[in-house]
Amino acid sequence: MPQPKNKLFFIVLFFFMVGTVFSQNKVLKGQITNTTDVEGIHVINQSSEESVVTNEKGDFTISAKLNDTILVSSIMYIPKRVIVSETSYLQGELIVRLNEMVNELAEVRLGTSLTGNLAVDARNIKTEKMLQFDDVGIPGFKGKPEEKIDRLVPSLGLSSAVDLEVMYKHLSGYY
Repeated sequence: MPQPKNKLFFIVLFFFMVGTVFSQNKVLKGQITNTTDVEGIHVINQSSEESVVTNEKGDFTISAKLNDTILVSSIMYIPKRVIVSETSYLQGELIVRLNEMVNELAEVRLGTSLTGNLAVDARNIKTEKMLQFDDVGIPGFKGKPEEKIDRLVPSLGLSSAVDLEVMYKHLSGYY
């Protein structure tokens, strides 16, 4: 008959081993089971912040622990959160089916005076304010556009001193 100290030792050892097994990351093989457009879907382990993208067959591998939250998202599908269950963790497999999302605009209005000529139609569109670089967070030039057009041959009379960049700009139609 075991001593009480031995029982306590084996109980602690058992819980330590179980805790160690379930607290370790395991590589899960996963698959998106939708029939179309399964390539390039984002799979993110929100608990560890690891992320992967599915291949052309919808397959992926990601490391996870028991009860980790896996977010699966794409433009064409409703995002889905999956909790890594004990079954998925032990089998090392995660199967996900996504619901399609239809992106629709509420209303599209076209002007009545469209000609089909994009240059004319773009000029005739009335906007409240011109869009600037700062409006979309892109750095850009804010001064008056000016460019000095360099001469192909410098005025020093040295015909052999031709600037190749200037020659390219003249020949390509840049100026």
